[in-house]
Amino acid sequence: MNHRPRARIVIGPDGTPHLRQGVRRVYLRDLYHYAMTAPWPALFATVGAMFVCANLLFALGYTLDNGLRDARAGSFTDALFFSIQTMTTIGSATMAPRSIIANLMVCWRL
Repeated sequence: MNHRPRARIVIGPDGTPHLRQGVRRVYLRDLYHYAMTAPWPALFATVGAMFVCANLLFALGYTLDNGLRDARAGSFTDALFFSIQTMTTIGSATMAPRSIIANLMVCWRL
């Protein structure tokens, strides 16, 4: 079976047409290219979603480990606030990691 690559005409930034042939579209392969070519709202939404997801994931880990000093036991909100404060380097005057797992999580994210 003779399978020809898909050809497509794309318009360059200067308005000239270019033949794009044999190139597959693979998302998330080149994040730098995405960041440079994405519209501003899409870029901000992507970065914001990554920030929220990372903080939720770390807060879940801190909550399951119960490894924060001066945080209410099992409090997801305390863990979430600690996670955001650590990621943004604001810091917390009262909460700090107390278990080995919590300390490793803080070191890994820095």
